[in-house]
Amino acid sequence: MYCDSKRLQEMGYTVDITIIKDYVKPFRPVRSAPAVRRYEAQHGKQVRMDWGITDYIDEKGKIDKTPVFIMILDN
Repeated sequence: MYCDSKRLQEMGYTVDITIIKDYVKPFRPVRSAPAVRRYEAQHGKQVRMDWGITDYIDEKGKIDKTPVFIMILDN
């Protein structure tokens, strides 16, 4: 069930939602981080790549946005 501060006030409660969250926290199960499967490749058989947009300043000082692509061959 979802509750917010406004709803609690409408129901006549004078405590804030954080008081209730702090009280309930020890009774809730601990959330674990999701498992991540790592991929391990042989040396020289894997490439990492990324791309983004960065500022480029030309010879006249004009600033333009330009795409950047980076690829690295892992050892």
